[in-house]
Amino acid sequence: MFDRSLLDQGDIVSDMMRLIGISGEGLVRTHDQNVSLSRVQARVGHIANEIIGDNAVTQRLLDALYAAEDRMLPSAEAARAFLAPYRDSNRRLNARLGLTPFPDLFPDDFSDYPDVASDTLSQDESDTALRAVVRTLGTTPMHLHALTADDLRESARALFKTEPWLALRLARAALSLRPKGPAIIKMVADLEARLR
Repeated sequence: MFDRSLLDQGDIVSDMMRLIGISGEGLVRTHDQNVSLSRVQARVGHIANEIIGDNAVTQRLLDALYAAEDRMLPSAEAARAFLAPYRDSNRRLNARLGLTPFPDLFPDDFSDYPDVASDTLSQDESDTALRAVVRTLGTTPMHLHALTADDLRESARALFKTEPWLALRLARAALSLRPKGPAIIKMVADLEARLR
């Protein structure tokens, strides 16, 4: 269903808008979000989130790793078990909208899934992950560590009227340092609304 070759303009948003009959004229495109990670990226991302929980650092680590095609997959049995609770609702949705030729909306062929989950890394993959961590640490300018969420927020506030795109980038950086800061959350929302 989310195979880009089947989507209008290869994009889920364009496809959904076409499906429900909304014009996409004037729509501002954003970068893809929630893109599948390689096995190494997924492992490093999980560990980074578990240890430091800093989205900016985690993103830098993921960027330092190659985005290989090898995905971390559950076992075929686990994938079937995950899909099972949704089978009836998927079947009804597909019957109503006729989205795919598969009765259950998604194919029930799990032959591409391994017998055993592929969530462990080989020695080579572990070495690749470690190199990315060391490379990321080695290229992080030390003076950036002195910047605080308040510094970034005040910089964004100063540029709010004259340079809203830059202000938004600074406000988002502040938000990554203080994800629950109400003033920063409001500033990001205000800037996003202004730039729509």
